[in-house]
Amino acid sequence: FVEGYFGQLNANYGYKYFLSASLRRDASSVFAPENRWGTFWSVGGSWLLSQENFLKKVNFINSLKLKASYGVQGNDYLFLPGSNYRSYTPYLNLYYVTTDGTKPGLKASYKGNRNITWEESGNLNAGVELAFFRNRLTLEADYFVKKTNDLLFNMPLPASTGFTSEPRNVADMLNKGVEFSLAVIPVRTDKVQWTVSVNGLHYKNEITRLPEELREKGLTRGYQTLKEGGSIYDFYMVKWGGVNPANGDAQFYVKNATTGEYELKGSADYDSSSKQYVGTSIPDLQGGFGTTLSAYNFDLAIQFSYQFGGKFYDSQYANLMHSGDLGRTWHTDIRNRWTPENTTSDIPRLEFANQKVLSLSDRFIVSSDYLSLRNVSLGYTFNREVIEKLGLTKLRYYITADNVYLWSKRKGLDPRTSLAGSNDYAVYSPIRTVSMGLTLNF
Repeated sequence: FVEGYFGQLNANYGYKYFLSASLRRDASSVFAPENRWGTFWSVGGSWLLSQENFLKKVNFINSLKLKASYGVQGNDYLFLPGSNYRSYTPYLNLYYVTTDGTKPGLKASYKGNRNITWEESGNLNAGVELAFFRNRLTLEADYFVKKTNDLLFNMPLPASTGFTSEPRNVADMLNKGVEFSLAVIPVRTDKVQWTVSVNGLHYKNEITRLPEELREKGLTRGYQTLKEGGSIYDFYMVKWGGVNPANGDAQFYVKNATTGEYELKGSADYDSSSKQYVGTSIPDLQGGFGTTLSAYNFDLAIQFSYQFGGKFYDSQYANLMHSGDLGRTWHTDIRNRWTPENTTSDIPRLEFANQKVLSLSDRFIVSSDYLSLRNVSLGYTFNREVIEKLGLTKLRYYITADNVYLWSKRKGLDPRTSLAGSNDYAVYSPIRTVSMGLTLNF
């Protein structure tokens, strides 16, 4: 449960200077009574320069606004380890009823921590909004910085404690980047209007503080390792070295304990402690673009989304490239594995000892680049003469298709299914739908 009190103030002067401020005080039952309350606030302002006298006479400027804001938000979400269920009382120890067959008992399942409190995020945003040439060119650009303190996390514990983890405020994290949207109207007449638009987002994530006991080795979480100065989206895995053409052996870069250098070794010398940075799931740029065209009662709209520059661990593909487990099928790519007659293959020879560690390397790390045709819509609005004869005020026929097509590194791979950059669990891509209909206004 959350109990909260808040207030807000909005003001403007001369419709040129705008100010907003808010203050709230929240209490969450997730935390112990002594750590239950948090104070959060925000302040923001904007300046409509286009209303200033020195810009009013500049004909090509329709609107020009500068804006900035800063605020602090709180988060009380913490999930139970190994599940997607929220922990509602993480400050308490949890138990479940068990039995030896004759007598009931309690077994500890979760170690609580009364010291945890709100995870706080300070958000700074600064940007500009522009409209030029009778609104035929519009641009909005923002720079943002989000600093998160006291990140809530289920910290792994030694098995000797009897627990698997303990909730803690463990880390600080920084997100910063830029986002933009641009729209241009190349053609605008009485009969035709054509608009082209694009938007994008670029950001970086950095862990700025970890608990002292983790600063040197970091915290491993599946295929990713959290380190100070790194990102929560960084992949650390043993680097794949390709296939030895002489014998089809899987090869890896193994760290030499003496020199610290990474050396190319066969599968027999694989060493899980030789993990190194192999990429991040954060893309360099993501967003969308599209166009709309209306001409002589017809209207057409096309929308795309895109992503470039990140990495993705394709575990579904990895599971289909196994060593021959009973009752499991293969991906058809297994037909191209190394054989004495096919020595140039990038798929190692099919042998259990040679395949068992492939999924623990970056062998299946691929580009997360994609281009998606999200929507296509075509419509026709009937002339006034036809509409009036039918006793209507508007009549439009349309056909539209959603999730039309996806281009990605591998057929069947949808990088949109996971921000963390892996598809450990099979998730269906958005379903392609085609629909048509009539819009009637009486």
